[in-house]
Amino acid sequence: MLQLYYYPGNASITPHMLLEELGVPYELKFVDRTKNEHKTPEYLALHPSGLIPVLIDGEGAGRLVLHETVAVCLHILDSHPDSEWTPALGSPERAQLYKWLCYMTNTIQSTYLMYFYSHRYTTDQAGKDAVAAAAEARLNGSFDILEAALEGKPYLLGEQISVCDLYLLMLSRWGRGMTRPPRSLINTGALIERLLERPAVKRTIEQEGVAPPFA
Repeated sequence: MLQLYYYPGNASITPHMLLEELGVPYELKFVDRTKNEHKTPEYLALHPSGLIPVLIDGEGAGRLVLHETVAVCLHILDSHPDSEWTPALGSPERAQLYKWLCYMTNTIQSTYLMYFYSHRYTTDQAGKDAVAAAAEARLNGSFDILEAALEGKPYLLGEQISVCDLYLLMLSRWGRGMTRPPRSLINTGALIERLLERPAVKRTIEQEGVAPPFA
């Protein structure tokens, strides 16, 4: 039995959606950020940075304790190599999956930290609004790259849906309050509409109690 530590709408929602899509047994473990449960000694023993998610695979001394959203998703995929969500190892599609996941976590997700927590990125608190504005401009450029990659294709990998699309859905949700939300882009918006109609995605949103609009 897998255990996924989550908070509604956080980075845990991508592996949560993936687990629902795969239909594998798992248990959700709610981490209440409003009570700083992600900073307790018990949680820090699982994830020293105190971030969400954490995935536990197995029991006892031999259990796997894993954090970092991309690593969690890749482990889930590697554990189910015959699913439609997993391009074959060594295939061009698998390489593209790695590329887009790395791009989204290393470039977009890290820029969101500057956007939402701009005060952490300057020693002059009077300048934190400028940091957030610069981050938003960078996010717009990054989503433009994904928008271009979707031109003429239903999914980031082409005809095959993948965890990259679920990751993009999560990142688009985080940008719903921006001046130009990712969902307003033609190709990205169409992908989001398709994903939000998927039963597994609907179940995930309902289970987490995420308030509309999702993105």
